[in-house]
Amino acid sequence: MDIKSSAWLQQILMKLDLGKEEDYQKSVSELLDEQPYLMGFLFNLEEDFSENVLELIIRSTIALGKSFAHTGLFFKVISTTDLEEVVDEQIVHFENLEAQGPTAFTEQNIIEKASSPAALGGLYKFIDQNATALELPFAHRTSLLLVLSAIIELFEKAASPVDPDKAKPTDT
Repeated sequence: MDIKSSAWLQQILMKLDLGKEEDYQKSVSELLDEQPYLMGFLFNLEEDFSENVLELIIRSTIALGKSFAHTGLFFKVISTTDLEEVVDEQIVHFENLEAQGPTAFTEQNIIEKASSPAALGGLYKFIDQNATALELPFAHRTSLLLVLSAIIELFEKAASPVDPDKAKPTDT
């Protein structure tokens, strides 16, 4: 499968992989402070994915946030309402693709029809290349795509060119 990816995202994923464990743990703590509900959502996935795949999802989330921030964007705190809305929207999107039949409900088509195909493709490829078939069985791949799609959508909705901590009430 040929998956296109964002160069910035791939660079940040590589830096996370090659960096020191304490730097990574600091990034996890920072994301937990900045986006507690998003991290709660991720931690709740522990029953749905293997420990390694969940770790890769968290790494992917950190890399995605850093790649967006690298472009100069700021983020408001993702709320539980935001989470519920986006996950529900993604489920409907996936169900619509599935209803179109097996040729429409493929990994490649899900990625191509995503709001950010390069980001979704890059994160999916990163996890796929770093997980064994036992850790990420075929049956869990669409769930992984759903989770990654929701994470990307959440970051996109929370993004702003204006720092929310410095914004005036009229800026929002």
